[in-house]
Amino acid sequence: DVQQARTEAQSFPEYEFLDSTLRRDVFVEMVFNLGASRFARFKKMLAAIRHQDWDTAADEMLDSKWATQVGRRAITLAEGMRHGTRT
Repeated sequence: DVQQARTEAQSFPEYEFLDSTLRRDVFVEMVFNLGASRFARFKKMLAAIRHQDWDTAADEMLDSKWATQVGRRAITLAEGMRHGTRT
């Protein structure tokens, strides 16, 4: 299942803009949790990733129904996207 999510994540052009292993892991985990079609609805987050605007990408992650559903994990993942390293 994780390998399928990784393959699906890599099919998004934004995946190539991710400049750290942790950011790629966050991206894959979101695809795994949401599925590729629902993940694709994060248009503002994906646009921020294309611009390597990590703060906006993280903010968009947190400003979602997904974030309320996964709770504390969303905060951890958003911080990974924001900083590119474990904090």
